[in-house]
Amino acid sequence: MRSVLLSATATLFLAACGIDESGVWRLGLTPAAAAAPGGGDETAAGSYLVGRFALESGDLHRAAQSLERALLADPDNVELRRQVFALLVVDGQFERAVTVGRELTALDKGAQDAMLFLALDDVRRGDYAGATRRLEAVGGGLAGTVQPILLAWARFGAGQRDQALVALSAGGPHGGLDRLRIYHRAMMLGLSGKPREGLAALREAFPELATAPVRLVRAAARLAQAADGRDAALQLIAQARAAEPDDPQLAWLEQAIRSGRPDVAAIQGPPSGMSDALSGIAEALAEQEGHTQALLFARLATFLTPDDGEGWLLIANTALQQDNAAEALRALDHIRADGPLGWQAGLTRARALQSLDRGEEAIRLLQTMADEAPERSDSLIALGDYLRSKERFAEAADAYTRAIQRIGKPEKRHWRLFYARGICFERTKRWPEAEADLLEALELEPDQPFVLNYLGYSWVDQGTNLDRAKEMLHKAVDLRPEDGYIVDSLGWAYYRLGEYDKAVTYLERAVELEPGDAVINDHLGDAYWRVGRTREARFQWERAVTFKPEPDVLAQIQEKLQKGLPDAAAKRG
Repeated sequence: MRSVLLSATATLFLAACGIDESGVWRLGLTPAAAAAPGGGDETAAGSYLVGRFALESGDLHRAAQSLERALLADPDNVELRRQVFALLVVDGQFERAVTVGRELTALDKGAQDAMLFLALDDVRRGDYAGATRRLEAVGGGLAGTVQPILLAWARFGAGQRDQALVALSAGGPHGGLDRLRIYHRAMMLGLSGKPREGLAALREAFPELATAPVRLVRAAARLAQAADGRDAALQLIAQARAAEPDDPQLAWLEQAIRSGRPDVAAIQGPPSGMSDALSGIAEALAEQEGHTQALLFARLATFLTPDDGEGWLLIANTALQQDNAAEALRALDHIRADGPLGWQAGLTRARALQSLDRGEEAIRLLQTMADEAPERSDSLIALGDYLRSKERFAEAADAYTRAIQRIGKPEKRHWRLFYARGICFERTKRWPEAEADLLEALELEPDQPFVLNYLGYSWVDQGTNLDRAKEMLHKAVDLRPEDGYIVDSLGWAYYRLGEYDKAVTYLERAVELEPGDAVINDHLGDAYWRVGRTREARFQWERAVTFKPEPDVLAQIQEKLQKGLPDAAAKRG
């Protein structure tokens, strides 16, 4: 699936601007803030410590409340006030954040984070002149990066359209910032009654428009619809769907254009234009694992446009990254099921339910989605993945089978589906079907190391096709030389072939890579025994027992500790 936001472009301009921890919107307790509740005031100190613990635990709501109480003991502490303000924003307590933001800017004229937020509040209230004045004072850090676009939209909203368009005129379409500005300028042209000009600007900046992120395709479709009618928009969408046939947003977009909806683009005016820019920053930060800062900018986007699903979906995904599934569910409640992100929100909701151990609810949701969209396979794949993770292999295989029936002719990208079903078949002792699926996965993706490993190891474990299995496992090791499980498979192949010295070499390496795996240690013990290193063999078997192997493996290891290995070729440890 394509990225929802302009993440590639946003990442480019973030890197170009050298944004790091010194930028605005830091959310961490600073030494100055730590000193704030001092002076012997135990209550303030206690509130500070509670807030710090809550922040480290991811409980932003409690952290904001506790640090606000600590702030009462030292109301002039700018650093602590910054922390409280940022926490209020990220927790979605916007009305309180407005008050604290105004107090912060009164104490510190250089508080650009608060200045940016208050400018957005001006926009919400329709005060574009006020927003313009505040944004003109913002510069530096992440806020400074997005400031030119936000300022242009503020001027556009204030009626200074020509000035806004000139401000977003870029020197060329190749830099990250320039391309993002061209996108926003194109939407301004469309809103100014010049959709053909806007579409031309988009095509110049993004020559491969059909393969661009969906947000751009939505914008281009709206401009094409306004300039040349519905058929022109549908032609553009058809090209995009040919490149990405499974994208649910494109399916929604096609249906929306056919039904004559005018609101298919993400940007409908200055508020949504500013929200779009903030979401782009948030998406880029999330991709760079700056989850807390991503959450801040996503919250700012929802502050401006509370009905736009982009920011809420990003908040949900960020919350899941931070193991806060309950917050993810709250964010997903804001996304309309019939909107462009409704389907993706459903898949994300299922993940959140799984994280909360509400697996049966997740299963019902995914089954309902599969029934409602009989042409789609992704909800069935998600269902199969969850059932497989719970070792409900027979049910998972059924879900994967239904998904395979829906995809028609398999393509290269479907290798994983056959691989997953092959695993389920193997675990339910349906080896002929498993082998067929694994071979199909290899035909679709011949150099896939995980498939090479699984099939090769299975053959080795069964004592069949050993020479071919060894060849496949060598290839897998070449592709992933630091994967201890794959190296173990190759070592075990040599063991089953009776080449014990080579087996020791690879199995020792596998234990180095995965020292805590019971089966790999057990395998090395077997290899040591075969080359006469019996004391070391018993040591490896004893280590394997400490790693809590499966009951059947444990019984075999305990028998070997008592009797050693028989003279005949050993079976799997």
